[in-house]
Amino acid sequence: DENEIITVINKAKEQAYKRADKIAHNEIGNLDGRMCKQRQLANGITHYQWRTVRDERVRPWHEEREGKIFAWNKPPFDGHPREAPFCRCEPAPCIPWNNLIGISRQKNIIGADVLEI
Repeated sequence: DENEIITVINKAKEQAYKRADKIAHNEIGNLDGRMCKQRQLANGITHYQWRTVRDERVRPWHEEREGKIFAWNKPPFDGHPREAPFCRCEPAPCIPWNNLIGISRQKNIIGADVLEI
């Protein structure tokens, strides 16, 4: 029947659009992750803090990395944030003290680091 054929074709087309949308979304995330890495490295940032979006879709091993520090030259087994398929994690830059312009590092009376602007 002609209507059944049209229904099957429309369903296949809809599935193809959804798949293409997911792939495009993933590729944009991967590109964003690579650009973030390059920006950080170009600015002397060699380490980052792993940040997740903290929801139920976060991979368990990414959740375990939340808040931990990683080096750009030593990726975890499945890569840096945004490198694994559909990863939504972010690399928060760890900025070295000597990269902060106009800010000096001081010790307060109990020996803790404080910033002086």
